Amino acid sequence: MGAEQPTCRLARDGADSQSRETVECRATRAVAGMRVLMVSIIDPSAQMGGAWTVTRAILGLLRSAPLKAEVEVVAVPQRSRIAHRFRQGAAVGQALISGLPSKVEFSRSRAFLKQVRDLFRQSFDMIVINGTDLLWLLPHLPPAMKRLVIAHNIEHQLFAAQIDLSLHEGLAKRLLLRDLAKLRRFEVEGLSRAGNVIFLSSLDAEYARANCPGVRSIVVPPLFGNPPLQRPPGLRAAGTLHIGMLANFGWWPNREGLKWFVEKVVPHISPAVQLHVFGAESERVAPVHPRIQRHGYAASLSDVWSSCDIMIAPISREAESQ
Repeated sequence: MGAEQPTCRLARDGADSQSRETVECRATRAVAGMRVLMVSIIDPSAQMGGAWTVTRAILGLLRSAPLKAEVEVVAVPQRSRIAHRFRQGAAVGQALISGLPSKVEFSRSRAFLKQVRDLFRQSFDMIVINGTDLLWLLPHLPPAMKRLVIAHNIEHQLFAAQIDLSLHEGLAKRLLLRDLAKLRRFEVEGLSRAGNVIFLSSLDAEYARANCPGVRSIVVPPLFGNPPLQRPPGLRAAGTLHIGMLANFGWWPNREGLKWFVEKVVPHISPAVQLHVFGAESERVAPVHPRIQRHGYAASLSDVWSSCDIMIAPISREAESQ
């Protein structure tokens, strides 16, 4: 790659159009040979929710022209719901003595670090850190390796909102507020150290520019690779309206959004309106209600679109990037 760049500059400085085309083709071939390692908080091959959709879209951009990069993905192991809760509790305990925030301890492990380090024996041009929870890897990266962070959220802002919603004053809240302070410091320092960041919302990017010295960022709103689907007419009787919500209900802001809609909106709308809830854990989270249909995990988006007239995404201010 480095050998092509001076040639390309010389062509732009004064070669004719034919030679310029030749050099540009050579440069394109050099970029097309880029190899990228992505370390990820989630496995993008799963179909779970917003973070998965965003990750697959960015992988598609990396693998498409003009980069045509070869991307290898290594993801933090996914856990069952019970194992996830157990690991959360263990991470809180570790954070009391480690100096790192519990959210970081949740994803940090010797096994994952070894897996990533073993991959460094291969030749990669760039590492993409998909999720700020993995900024703990920064000190372990080869110094010359280019790095890019995908920040799905400003995580300490979400954590602060979760503490406010979940806890009253007491020992537990005081401990978590200390954890929050560590998370904020870790995230701000980590983004500054990483330097190159993709944000999903302009508000997150503005926060980073104001609080993270040295950050160079762009905003890439969530992308969706699914082609639009045609809905056959006349699926339902006239006078009915079917509203849908599709989300990963393992993520607490989605649970809060559904709770708000059911409590604050559903009692005030027409009895002819039905709410369809789709997504992981929706059958557990959505209440039993004569006007709510709990569908669970949706394997096919066509089933979702054909069931609903309007889709909703009730979100709080703290979770608006999703």
